[in-house]
Amino acid sequence: VSTQSTGDSASYVVDKITEKTKILMTLWNDNKLKDDFLGQVPIPIERVMREGHVDERFELQKRSEKSNVAGTVHLRISWISGPFKSGNVVVNLYGCRGLVPPQKLFRKTSEDGYSAYCKVELDPIKYQSKPTKTKTCNPFWNESCKLRVTKEQSVLIVSVWSEDFGKINDYFHGDCRIPMSKLLNRQPIADWFEITKSSKSSKLGQDEIDLSGFVRGEVYIRAQYTPDGENALSGADAVSYTHLTLPT
Repeated sequence: VSTQSTGDSASYVVDKITEKTKILMTLWNDNKLKDDFLGQVPIPIERVMREGHVDERFELQKRSEKSNVAGTVHLRISWISGPFKSGNVVVNLYGCRGLVPPQKLFRKTSEDGYSAYCKVELDPIKYQSKPTKTKTCNPFWNESCKLRVTKEQSVLIVSVWSEDFGKINDYFHGDCRIPMSKLLNRQPIADWFEITKSSKSSKLGQDEIDLSGFVRGEVYIRAQYTPDGENALSGADAVSYTHLTLPT
């Protein structure tokens, strides 16, 4: 698809997208006596899809070695998705780091770690990872699940829990929440997400200190949404979890 604009903005529809699809902006001078090419800027479509909005000044690039190019151009590019389609979101649960040690949560304990597990919720669908065999503040699961997405307004909730606290109910550390609107561009997100616990999440026990609103650790997850009838985009991904440094 190509378009020409002499005004402030232009828009066009992208029907077919591959990993190599680019937006190519070229700048020209209306001069019929000589080469009127002033420069170009190629922008990968996957970046616009991933970020949703790009607003920055780009260095003009040459078209060939003979091109005489200098200067910059300021571009604002926004990605607008089509109508919502039901599909699936694949969530990879890798692990946590820096879970708040129990002695900072309870006044009467000498434990130094957790047998922790993770829950994933999307509307009524739930998935639970296996608890770690050893107690640690940096649990590792490396599990994945696929959840059905039928609502554009859905929110993906990833929560962290611990067992073996001598209570009927397992201990809730906190959760992170990812609106599906951040995943509908089909690009994967992979990062550390802070775990927090609101004061409304659960009641405090007799020996528990109120840490509602405080960051209680981080969970590393990867999530990607794929509409029905389409193949998943590989896209740019984060650094492999195995290469991330965990605190000891």
